Amino acid sequence: MTQPFDLEKYKAEQGRARDLGFDYAVIRNIILHANSDFEDGISVGKAIELIREIGLQAVDKAVAEERTAVVERLRAEIRNCALNSQIFWPTHCVDAIKRGEHRKEKE
Repeated sequence: MTQPFDLEKYKAEQGRARDLGFDYAVIRNIILHANSDFEDGISVGKAIELIREIGLQAVDKAVAEERTAVVERLRAEIRNCALNSQIFWPTHCVDAIKRGEHRKEKE
């Protein structure tokens, strides 16, 4: 059984892709210049390499964002434990990060 199409999720995913560098205009430009007869045309192989490069840059950016979110969560947990005079338990933070709580919107 297929799930109904979630337009909001789709829009969010497309927005995320654009934020990571998969911008319509950039990819369109690469595609238009692939095998072009114009002087500024590029080969299909070069077009593929350029699109791969966009993907690698997007992965690097996503990893950096994730790392920043994890560090921010850990710092917040350490501050919270210090304010409440609790012993800092790393496993608590690790479990929260595994659940994705470090990526939830701040209230």
